[in-house]
Amino acid sequence: MHVFIDTNILLSFFDFSKDDLNALETVFSPHKHGSAIVYLTDQVHDEFRRNRESKIKGALQRFENAKFKAQIPHFMKGYPEYEDMLTLSGQLEEKRKSIMKSVNSDIQGETLPADQLIAGIFGIFQRHPVLIWK
Repeated sequence: MHVFIDTNILLSFFDFSKDDLNALETVFSPHKHGSAIVYLTDQVHDEFRRNRESKIKGALQRFENAKFKAQIPHFMKGYPEYEDMLTLSGQLEEKRKSIMKSVNSDIQGETLPADQLIAGIFGIFQRHPVLIWK
């Protein structure tokens, strides 16, 4: 079997969950043993390197723009759940900050689960120059 992996496919890995990536990794693992030939071009590698940051940045912006602060109407202040909601809202905001710190570290270190899978793919399969036919 011959397979070509396009840059957009590689970038889409950043949209997958850890479980999805683990399943996807099993798709590539048999190829280590010669059951398929995977083609990667220098162009795909270079495009991936150029577009990785913008792909991640877009996802982070969507997360950062999400509203985690409870917006509760003033007339609800008298209800017992009001204080609980404020407390939970604060805890959620603290968790958001914590995960952002961890994620930013993994982004800088290129150790996100998708990065690890893609590095494995780049490490296993030979890259080929783009040939132009005249």
